[in-house]
Amino acid sequence: MAASSDTVLAAPHDLGAMLDVLRERAAVGVVYSGDPDAPGNVIERTANARPWKSYKKVAGQIAEALSQKGFKSVELVSEGPELQRALERRRYQLLWLNSAGLQGKGPTAHAPAMLESLGFPYVGHEPLQAALLDDKVLLKQWLRGVGLPTAPFIVRAGGSRSLVLRTDPDYAREFGPGFAGPYLLKPALGRGSVDVQVVDDISTLAPLIAELTAKTNDRVIVEQFLPGQEYCVWAARGLQLRDGRVAGHQEVVSFGHSERLFPFRERIFLKKENQIGIADPARMLSDKEAALRDDMSYIARALFKGLALALPIRIDLRLGADGLLSVLEVNPKPDLAQPDPKEAGLLSVALADLGVSYEDLILKVLADWLDFRLRFSPASLSMLIPLFARYAPQPGNRAAARCGDFL
Repeated sequence: MAASSDTVLAAPHDLGAMLDVLRERAAVGVVYSGDPDAPGNVIERTANARPWKSYKKVAGQIAEALSQKGFKSVELVSEGPELQRALERRRYQLLWLNSAGLQGKGPTAHAPAMLESLGFPYVGHEPLQAALLDDKVLLKQWLRGVGLPTAPFIVRAGGSRSLVLRTDPDYAREFGPGFAGPYLLKPALGRGSVDVQVVDDISTLAPLIAELTAKTNDRVIVEQFLPGQEYCVWAARGLQLRDGRVAGHQEVVSFGHSERLFPFRERIFLKKENQIGIADPARMLSDKEAALRDDMSYIARALFKGLALALPIRIDLRLGADGLLSVLEVNPKPDLAQPDPKEAGLLSVALADLGVSYEDLILKVLADWLDFRLRFSPASLSMLIPLFARYAPQPGNRAAARCGDFL
């Protein structure tokens, strides 16, 4: 199934030559989340609004994929004091963020915010993008503002603000006074559907809200439960690579259009830690579902372009009783765990749709990021200029000559 794409663009720089320089000369650190309970990693242990996870295994797979693609110096580093020491010693020239913070509010934005302030180049979403995409309350408000569909919802903050009544002004505005459930209760920040649950009876919402807000120290969303099928689609910049070289370029590409497959009698996707079997079972949409694919592509590209993103995202959608799609959430760091080629999960469907290997996708993410920064934010690459300058045009140095426009 061919991926869906937007306008074709011309490349103003020789991206292949720059990737060659990074392969040969850049020390790359792939960052995973440090453990907030490990001695010395935090000054004071507070709380995790977003359930903590190290992401170290996936970071290792990304590092291995980069090595397979010819990068000579790649290693893992944990977000926290270890990363701070590495930055002080100028250990790396480039970082790949595969972390989501140690603790506190807005944790996915912590590492990129620090690196932006230091002027250090990193492969990752910008701080505000990372925070907005990970915060379901802010994201739904943004979706409303730009006219993209999302299910009716209200927000509660716990304590005395846990109660939900059908006479509440926000309830009547969102759901209508006649709506009595079912509801989807979820934390404002989350991952893998942790603490997400379907609630059928409005009278049971208040104690569940109080319990969840006490656990996360943050807000929760009470959303109208949508009864239809759940779908996923990816969006990314449209670089096409062949043998490590740019073979084509569209502005945005949507791919991996798939239906999520739930176990028998489950109404929502619940990802289980250390799950045996396919983590995200899915099926690729067929040619007979072209209209559905087109709707998913429109939403995916509108999201990606509207937020001026550089890195891939995965959008989860669901059909309502009216047969229309609504955005459930947008994953700022979609699970890039290397899939089993024998299994049909979300990432394996996406790879098949693009017609690339896992290692190809990892290289594409890096190339997409570098291309975006060169086009729209070249000053953010200032620390890489000395690295490229080592390849200043000299007789017989073909790679350097191809980098002339950047230097």
